[in-house]
Amino acid sequence: MNIQTVVSTLEKKYPGATIIKNPEQDPTEIICEIDPAEKHSAYSTAVAVIDKTPAHVHARTAEIYYVTKGNLTLFIDNTRQIVHEGEYAVIQPGQMHRAEGAETWLEVYSEPGWTKEDHTLTNVTLEPTIDSISSFKLLADNFEKMYNFYSDVLKLPLESGNKTGPYAQFSFGSVKISLLEKKHLFTTLHLQDNVGTSQSCVLTFSVNSVDEMEKLLKNSNVIILSSASDFNEWGVRALHIADPEGNIIELNQDLK
Repeated sequence: MNIQTVVSTLEKKYPGATIIKNPEQDPTEIICEIDPAEKHSAYSTAVAVIDKTPAHVHARTAEIYYVTKGNLTLFIDNTRQIVHEGEYAVIQPGQMHRAEGAETWLEVYSEPGWTKEDHTLTNVTLEPTIDSISSFKLLADNFEKMYNFYSDVLKLPLESGNKTGPYAQFSFGSVKISLLEKKHLFTTLHLQDNVGTSQSCVLTFSVNSVDEMEKLLKNSNVIILSSASDFNEWGVRALHIADPEGNIIELNQDLK
């Protein structure tokens, strides 16, 4: 999230409104109180910009989330739904919920009005879930040749990396196509030479908790190729598994 830009935009659009960063340091949610409950307890309205919110519950307040920009992954109790731009979702009192987005803007209507006293963080561990397909990683034996094809011939928009490798990513908004030197991947994950050598790609999913997902998969006797680890060069914490035919799958979440 571009915190400075978000705050500046809110200050210009809603002068004098209270802006809350959650948490104060490195916020993953920014809230602008447009019409707070202190003016009238029956209801309140706010604008929220969300990357991620912690799981919480309201004993009295019902909320409506109306997405005005981007898409929001909303977890309510044990359900998950994608709320697209122009759509809304209703959260009833007593329902545990959290949300994930990518600098997603939404209007929040609360009835009765939102108060700190009615906002309770939960310690319940949510069931690990796959949230979205993050990217397709193409494994390259000749990285420079592959890079030149996708960059110079197909002219895909480059987001990060260069022709020297071992990693480059092309982006079409939320759609990511990555190039990864096969030898580098196998060395990094300490894989045996006979694991997945015929593969040309890795399917990458974003999950809500890599570590909880690993526990779940181990209990299901899934083949774990490499346990959950931080990959600072990629900016993620990731787990690598194999499907029944040996294809490599990466499950990751952004490093905090």
